[in-house]
Amino acid sequence: MTPSQSSTLTLCWIKRFLIVLVALSIAGLGYLVIHSGKRESAAHLQTEVERPYDKFRVGEINLVEYDHEGLIIRLSVEEVIHRKRRSRLFEYQNLKELRFAHILLDIYPRKPVNSSNNYGIPYDLLGRCFHFVPGSGMPKPIESYLKENSDIDLDVLSRIQFDDLVLNIHYPTGASLAVTAEKAYSGGDFQSFVLAGNVRIITPHGENVCAPLAVFSRKSDGILFPSGHFRQESYERQKTFYRLNNDGSLLQLTQFPDIKYVDPLEVKEEELYDKIFRKLPPFQRVMFGITALQ
Repeated sequence: MTPSQSSTLTLCWIKRFLIVLVALSIAGLGYLVIHSGKRESAAHLQTEVERPYDKFRVGEINLVEYDHEGLIIRLSVEEVIHRKRRSRLFEYQNLKELRFAHILLDIYPRKPVNSSNNYGIPYDLLGRCFHFVPGSGMPKPIESYLKENSDIDLDVLSRIQFDDLVLNIHYPTGASLAVTAEKAYSGGDFQSFVLAGNVRIITPHGENVCAPLAVFSRKSDGILFPSGHFRQESYERQKTFYRLNNDGSLLQLTQFPDIKYVDPLEVKEEELYDKIFRKLPPFQRVMFGITALQ
C-alpha cells in the first residue's frame, strides 16, 4: 500500500468516525428531548390532578359592574376554583371554598363608607366582587355547621381564598388605598379580611406599611397587625391597631377590641388534634414531632 493510499484510508475512517459520532449525538439529543417532553407532560398532568375542583374550575375571568354613575367594580382573575375544604388530615364533603388565583380588584366607591370618614373600607362592594361569580353560590356562616345543626344546608360555601391578591380602592377624592398580599382569606361575610405573606398597604395619605399578617376588621373599622409591621422606616414589634383618618393617614389606637380572625374550622381542628395527641404515649408523640402539649 502506497503512502497516498494509506493517507486516503485514514481520512475515510476519520470521516466515518465523525459521522457515527454526530449520529449518536443527534440520537442522544432526540432521546433527551423526547423524555424531557414526557417528564414535562407528566408534570403538567400531575399538576392538573393536584388541583381538584367540586363544581367548577375556570380561567381568565374579567368582570365589571356599573351603576348609574359609572364603573364601580373591575375584577380580573387568572383562575377560579370551587372546591371542597381540605385540612392537614381531612377533606370536608359539605364545606366548600372559592379559590381566586392571581386576582386584581379595582373598586370605586361613590360615596364615603361612613359619614365620619372618607377613606373607610367598602366591605359591601368587596363582597359583591365575589358574589356575582357565576355558579359560586352565596357564602354561609360556618358556625352552625360546627354546632352540628341538623337543619344546615349540606353544601356550605364557607371560605373565600385569594392567591396573589392586588386590591386598589379608588376614592371619590382621587386618592387610593393599595393592598397586595401573597394570600388572603375571608369567611364570605367579610367581617374580617385576613392578609398573609408579604403584605403591603399604601394608604391614601401615602404611608407605606409592610407586615407578614394583617386583618381588616369590619366591626372594629380598622386594620390589625397581630405580628408586628414596618411603617415607613420604623418597625413596631407589638400587636397594633390602626384606623384611617379622614385625611387618609393612619391613626394608632392604644386600646382596641379583641378581633377574632382565626378560621373557626382551624380552631376546632386544633382542639381535636390536641385531644388525639394527648392520648398518645410519649414515644409516639416523638414520632410525630410533638415535644410538648399546652
